Amino acid sequence: MIDFNEKLKTVLENVDGSIAIVFSGLDGIGVANATLAEKFDTAVLDVELATMVSSFVKVAGNLQLEKVDELVFKAGNIIFFIKMVGNEYFIGIALNSDANLGRARLEVRKVMPSFEKELYA
Repeated sequence: MIDFNEKLKTVLENVDGSIAIVFSGLDGIGVANATLAEKFDTAVLDVELATMVSSFVKVAGNLQLEKVDELVFKAGNIIFFIKMVGNEYFIGIALNSDANLGRARLEVRKVMPSFEKELYA
């Protein structure tokens, strides 16, 4: 069994300007998290991102689009990048506005195979 928390911590350490990262189900229940800033309550982040992702999944279905794969949005000085893991889970990372979003995407994609294998193998 892999240590999801350790994998998430590694992602944060490899992305300058990262703040917090969560691995959560669409039900809003967090599986694992890591944070570099105390101002982010990861339990709240799990629930709020799950609500938003679920809404986008519903919109994509209503528009007869393919499945949602990634979401990016900015609120204030924080950028959020969300990557789906299968159909029921996601990784969401919060970044400072000057962080390298491309690097965040790369680092999240690097951990994806191990997360998917653990969940769906």
